[in-house]
Amino acid sequence: MLCVAAWTLSLPSIAVSQEQEAPETLFSSDFPINMMPVNQASTEVKMGLLPDSQKTCLTLLGRMYLWWKVDAFTVELQADNLVVFLSEAFHEDAEWYKKIASFEDAIQSGIVEGIYLSGDVVMAEGARSIRSSEMFYDIKNRKALAVNAVLRTYDETRHIPVYVRAEKLQMVAQNVFRADDVTLTTSEFYVPQISLNVARVVITDTVTVDEMTGQVTDHDFDAEMKDVRVKAGELTVLRWPGMRSNLERPDVPIKSLSIGNGGIWGTSVETEWYLSRVLGLKEPKDTDATLAVDYFDKRGPGVGVDIDYLRDNYFGRIQGYLIEDHGQDRLGRIASRRNLQPPHDERGQFRLQHRQFLQNDWQVTTEFSYLSDRNYLEQFDRSEFEQDKEQETLVHMKRSQDNKAFAITSKYRINEFVSQVEEQPSTEFHWTGQSLFEDKFTFYSDSQVGRFRSQFDQDTTPAGSSKFYTLAMTRNELDMPIRLKRSKLVPFVAGNAGFEDEDAFYTTVQNQTVESHEAVWFGEAGLRFALDPIWRAYPEVQSQFWDLNQMRHVIEPYAVTVSYWEEEAVAQQRDVLNVGATQRWQTKRGVGNKQRTVDWLRWDLNATWVNEASEQWNGPSHMMWNRPLVPIRQAYTSVVPGQDRRTSDFYGATRNYLGTDLVWRISDSTAILGDCYFDSAAGVVRQTQWGISHLRWPDLNLYLGSSYLRDVQNSEGQVGTHALTFSALYKLDPRYAMVLSHQYDTDYGASIRSELTLLRKYHRLNYGLTFRVDESLDTSSVVFSLWPEGIQELGMGRYAGVGM
Repeated sequence: MLCVAAWTLSLPSIAVSQEQEAPETLFSSDFPINMMPVNQASTEVKMGLLPDSQKTCLTLLGRMYLWWKVDAFTVELQADNLVVFLSEAFHEDAEWYKKIASFEDAIQSGIVEGIYLSGDVVMAEGARSIRSSEMFYDIKNRKALAVNAVLRTYDETRHIPVYVRAEKLQMVAQNVFRADDVTLTTSEFYVPQISLNVARVVITDTVTVDEMTGQVTDHDFDAEMKDVRVKAGELTVLRWPGMRSNLERPDVPIKSLSIGNGGIWGTSVETEWYLSRVLGLKEPKDTDATLAVDYFDKRGPGVGVDIDYLRDNYFGRIQGYLIEDHGQDRLGRIASRRNLQPPHDERGQFRLQHRQFLQNDWQVTTEFSYLSDRNYLEQFDRSEFEQDKEQETLVHMKRSQDNKAFAITSKYRINEFVSQVEEQPSTEFHWTGQSLFEDKFTFYSDSQVGRFRSQFDQDTTPAGSSKFYTLAMTRNELDMPIRLKRSKLVPFVAGNAGFEDEDAFYTTVQNQTVESHEAVWFGEAGLRFALDPIWRAYPEVQSQFWDLNQMRHVIEPYAVTVSYWEEEAVAQQRDVLNVGATQRWQTKRGVGNKQRTVDWLRWDLNATWVNEASEQWNGPSHMMWNRPLVPIRQAYTSVVPGQDRRTSDFYGATRNYLGTDLVWRISDSTAILGDCYFDSAAGVVRQTQWGISHLRWPDLNLYLGSSYLRDVQNSEGQVGTHALTFSALYKLDPRYAMVLSHQYDTDYGASIRSELTLLRKYHRLNYGLTFRVDESLDTSSVVFSLWPEGIQELGMGRYAGVGM
């Protein structure tokens, strides 16, 4: 090892051998700065004065290796040649080296002011490395300069390397870096396929270091970029005057890109951008702001924003979109849902959702929703139309403390083409799981009261009054938990009351109109029962074919029954008995210390009986195990006039049925799943679904499934269906992959939708081409996409990176 103290000898030229032993004083500190030659050949050391200066420099010719620790970072350096600059103190005190125990002490004492490196300079810090032709490190002022630098780091989240090439890379302060003529890419080639070029960038790094451990706990980067260009090879495809980034995501202003062609939209270009980068602003922490800029050949240009934000005491979302629409809506394949002319060309939406946490356990939620017309959301954002909550404008205040909650809600309708119930206002109080008499009893209470008004679609004939009315409901339950050997029993009683002064309560459980009553009450009593898990082990079970290593069967039976009594038919409920069991067949898989327990087969069974079963089949209606009661009036909904929940399939069982579902993990690569709903009153299967998934490692992934629903007898005109679904992912070779999916309805003898996607992988770049036909909407489209490796958000949705 090269003795660091050796270069303090006052000889004009000396040769230092690698075999020379280092003095013990070199390691006197916990983490000194070390230096040693890389090659076996001796390293030549020269010493002399700088011209026109009293400062001494030390020149080391031969590849050297240095390493030291600065704060919480370990820094390693290699170079063919080094020049160490010493301060004037060295020239004034020739015996200084006798006072210095290590190179680190020399630096701390100010003797060493800087180090110049040249010839294949390599600087490493953890997963980050910098290569350059020349580098100077000003130890005294903590500044550095690298010429022709290449910074390599690794993004562990995206599993890709990141290369930053700069003509000059300068550390102007301990946490401020500046670079000129910068190229950012994931490719190690000098001319990458996709790159980001920046004329100048200034990066500020705020590092948080744990005072106890000395470890870095957080980084907060702010990068200011000037003259930003996105290039494909040597071709500039996008240019922006300035941009700011936090370096946590791909440092490009564009977030996603989709190019396609379809019957509804024509040729389309849909883009999403990081709003803060486009505006050249620093994005606040925990904020995701997106700018959408689109063009549809058959519709027109569109622009919108989507901002998600999160702070310590509030969070929310702001959405807005505006399009100049010159086309027609196509919402389905039947004539009445096609070629619909919008009421005006300017269409769009604005939606605000915000929740603020206040003192004393209060929180305030505000929502505002504006839609330009009734069909806009279904046409331009079908997923939100079908899956998200209804568009509302409201203020909701709630205080939740321990097991009590109180809330006030005020809701107002501003979209006049939507039927909705206004609340001016309504209040709720909930008291859940209150222990009484030293846990001998448990009390539950839920109460609601408010002023409501049914607002009807302006283009329809009102089905009821639009006057304000009062609605009040309360339910109070008392439980008596009992532990009986290996079982748990919870007998309970409850009282219910309701009041409504407008339409009142006027229908029976069979939806027959009878004499109305403004006030109703009814009681209920029931029992919930659960048995501790029953299990048996079968250690003799062994099968290489089924991948079984022992077997354990676990059964958990349960039951619930409840009966109601009332004086008026309008308050009648269905008495319910539900029994069932969850089952698990467990085995061990894996080898050695990687063995694990898996559910080889999960098979759950349950049966439900009700009195006064519905004579009409409205769809699969399942038992609500913990709360079988169905509230007799539902004013808290967009359905107007208020819906009788007892006739709906959403809020509890309306007919006798048997239900089952299973998941069978045949192996780690093959699984079967399914469920079935059997109407025991009619003796027919009303709904069943099954599917099988198989992975043929490493190139093929298959899925085959079936979904069956019998005809539904309701006013919405729903009919049955039997859809078969097939999908396959096939990796043709390391460069090509294919995804195929198809859905076919055997009842109608027609296709529902089909999709074929071809994927092509290049070096750090992927291409995708999708052909899509949706017979249910009578639409077809072709979509082309390309995205750099690791930046799937620039790709084609769920297929970005598939098979790559």
